[in-house]
Amino acid sequence: MNDSMKTVTVIDDGTERRLATGEAPIPDPGHGEVRLSVRAAGVCGSDVGAWKGKSVYDFVETPRVLGHEYVGVVDAVGDGVASVDPGDRVVERPLYACGVCRACRHGDEHVCENVEIAGFHFDGGFAPFRVVSANALHPVPDGVSDRRAAATEPMAVSARAIFDRASVTPGDDVLVLGAGPMGAFSALMADHGNANVVVGGLAADRERFDVLERVGVATVNLEPTSLSAVAAEVADGAFDLLIDATGSASALEGGLDVVRPAGEAVVIGIPGDAMGVPSPSFVRGEKRVSGSYGATAADFERALDLIGGLDARLDPLLVGYDPNDPAAAFHDFAEGAVVKPVFDIPELR
Repeated sequence: MNDSMKTVTVIDDGTERRLATGEAPIPDPGHGEVRLSVRAAGVCGSDVGAWKGKSVYDFVETPRVLGHEYVGVVDAVGDGVASVDPGDRVVERPLYACGVCRACRHGDEHVCENVEIAGFHFDGGFAPFRVVSANALHPVPDGVSDRRAAATEPMAVSARAIFDRASVTPGDDVLVLGAGPMGAFSALMADHGNANVVVGGLAADRERFDVLERVGVATVNLEPTSLSAVAAEVADGAFDLLIDATGSASALEGGLDVVRPAGEAVVIGIPGDAMGVPSPSFVRGEKRVSGSYGATAADFERALDLIGGLDARLDPLLVGYDPNDPAAAFHDFAEGAVVKPVFDIPELR
């Protein structure tokens, strides 16, 4: 084995922030760690945010090897590891908690006040090899392709929003705002749970709409119509649940107007501006709003089960890209041309 590897890295030379293929030494696992041979890795909206230097990602120092959604095969095992063996296929739970803050002490490590995230606070999975704590790994079931397995992390985040922060039941009318990966995965899960789902977006989402319609999820372009008209047509005037996956501060206010009394809204998109709610109907209607962030170990296990159940419905949402030309995947994602770009990491040379 060579002692170095290629990586996909975001760099900033002071005048331009850009993606590049870099080089790094192949790491060796320490005590309690394993080295993974990375097979496939998804591009997340937060990766794009870090690349573009958005303010909510100003904590990301450069150069940084991005990537927190990936699947790998255990390549080498450090001392003290008994939970996995070489050859096991696994995914990483990429949020690392401090263990001592108030959230951690209450068992909410996924919202740790001092959380560190693979691919942002330290180098991530856009590389052929990665060393990771054995405690952060989940085994991938046989029959789940590498590309599907690479979607485990965003699927786990969506599973938390749909089944933990919300309480979707069969027959519920669900409005998902945003046709990006978090909105698409949330819609697919709710639909799989026999809810009545519609995804709302803009004309720029046309290509993503086409993909969602192909896998049986209804969509609507909201630019020529209104949310109230959509609610009247598909949800008897109001939705039981709103999932806001836009990252737009104004989306919640508009969406809450079409949530029924005692209905709920869950926000998984991270807005850069303050959010408002439409009072007094929000109070008089006892509508509930909650944020949903990250995923627990249980959410990862649920996601891996769901991926198996969704089977081929997931495949059209996942588009393979050459990691030697990372900008193509990032640009296509930013332009809404695909739902989820996935790098075939073994091609990185």
